[in-house]
Amino acid sequence: MSHFHFKPIHIVLLAVCAVVLVVSVSMLVSKLISEAQSDKPYQLINEDVESIMNKSTETGRKTWDRSSDTGDNFWDLTPKVETATEKPTETETKPEIEIPTETDTETETEPEIEVPTETEKSIETEKPSESGEPAETEKKTETEKPTEKPTEAPTEAPTEKPTETDPETEPETQPEPEHSQKFLEMRALLQSLKKKNPDVWAYLYIEIQYPNTSNTEVISYPLMLTDNNSFYLDHAYDGSYSKSGAIFADCRCFQEYAQNRNIVIYGHNMAVGSMLHKLVKLYTSKGAFYGIKGQDPAYVSIQIFTMDAIYNYEVFAIYVAEENSDYRSMYFTSPESWIAFLEKSQNRSKWSKDITFYPNDRIITFSTCTNLTSSGRLAVQAILTSIEY
Repeated sequence: MSHFHFKPIHIVLLAVCAVVLVVSVSMLVSKLISEAQSDKPYQLINEDVESIMNKSTETGRKTWDRSSDTGDNFWDLTPKVETATEKPTETETKPEIEIPTETDTETETEPEIEVPTETEKSIETEKPSESGEPAETEKKTETEKPTEKPTEAPTEAPTEKPTETDPETEPETQPEPEHSQKFLEMRALLQSLKKKNPDVWAYLYIEIQYPNTSNTEVISYPLMLTDNNSFYLDHAYDGSYSKSGAIFADCRCFQEYAQNRNIVIYGHNMAVGSMLHKLVKLYTSKGAFYGIKGQDPAYVSIQIFTMDAIYNYEVFAIYVAEENSDYRSMYFTSPESWIAFLEKSQNRSKWSKDITFYPNDRIITFSTCTNLTSSGRLAVQAILTSIEY
């Protein structure tokens, strides 16, 4: 029976392994702690948002549904710069033509017919007709005037009163939009965030419900937009330094939310589970997104709150793409090229959904690190299904 004897070299190797293990564990713990601390600026916001979501279950008035409008003109396909140059020319020409002509005709016709002509003629015709006494005739005309005025006053008053009732009918023809409580409270929250930092563009809220579980995972962050794609890689929504950074839209996006065809959104895949980590988990969970045989798929609800409306999305593609591939394309020259891009994205998806695309469709594209390949990026694309207040 042989016995193993420790030699000095063995002891040294064991000591080195122990040191490496301790260092690795300590680095991992410190990394998780730092990531958790960098997510603190969002904790208070998340609490406010959750309270709004939990108590506000009703939906607002829908303004659009992609299934009911398949036309090409619902959104203008031309860039924002081109449409901006056309609008001022229309607004400048209209006041020059319409306003001066209307005011000139009104001032000319009213004083000549109603006020001066009638009074002057009545005085001149009455003076020569009565016995040549100017003093008496002038007094008679003066005394006749008050008798005419009261007769005119009561006849004019009732005709003016019905016109005063017209404003009462205006609120019926132009009712105020019916906003949901959820929208109103989220808009107030956005206003308070914009006061702290004007780069706050919208608010992103994602719910993921996996099959056979009662827990709902949530992604809830302000959505930033600025003139570059680097600042919010290591800065929180309030501008403070943060290792976790922020969720931000591509700087190529138009400031007006509804004018964007493909809104590309970036965020880190943090080991602690923050930012866009849960989207990576959705991808790596086998069959979780579209479901496997005998199981229901995961429920994914994506809402983006802006100052004007709530935008609801449905995920239609999830895949790993190369960092510099065309999945982040934002501008298209024709409806055909746009639909071809959407169909290509759907075909690249790990799981497929049968969706018919239209020229008026709008999507969002999430892009984050996968930690699966060195240069790969997880692309999660969702199509706009409805807009509501």
